[in-house]
Amino acid sequence: MLLKVKVVPQSSRLEAAGWSDEILRIKLTKGAHDGEANEQLIAFLAKSFHLPKSSLTIVSGAHQREKVVDLPGIELETVKIRFP
Repeated sequence: MLLKVKVVPQSSRLEAAGWSDEILRIKLTKGAHDGEANEQLIAFLAKSFHLPKSSLTIVSGAHQREKVVDLPGIELETVKIRFP
């Protein structure tokens, strides 16, 4: 599935911070430079859904706060259960 995400880099905690329409807001502790925030986002989502990091890809928005991440084999209902 393609998951729309809005990231908040350099937050004090690494966590999912709720939904705004169909966009999941995720707070990251890493900054945006050198792709650290993107790496942390992929690692966080992979761990949350027990997927290998290599199977997740940022489809669009790699240099923006709003991103689209491909989560193969995961349904939207599963994401909403994991992050209510």
